[in-house]
Amino acid sequence: MIRNIPARCTEPEFRMYLNTLAIGDYVLEMPKTGLSKCKGYAFVQVRDPHDLTPLAREIWQKCVPSRMSSRPMKIHPAEPPGAYM
Repeated sequence: MIRNIPARCTEPEFRMYLNTLAIGDYVLEMPKTGLSKCKGYAFVQVRDPHDLTPLAREIWQKCVPSRMSSRPMKIHPAEPPGAYM
């Protein structure tokens, strides 16, 4: 689970950011409020566990480039409903 995603960050916007990183196939789940705003977190599931290391290096304590929020992203282990694996 990735936390501290800005509320106005859209799923396509976050997906574009993830596509710039050196990771293989992934599934992105970004829960939204009733107003279609991001709840501030997302689940990213990867097929290859080796992709987790570069993903963590690229995301930890950084901001979504298109938003430049003052709150850096953090990563926490989680199991989203309907797990990918």
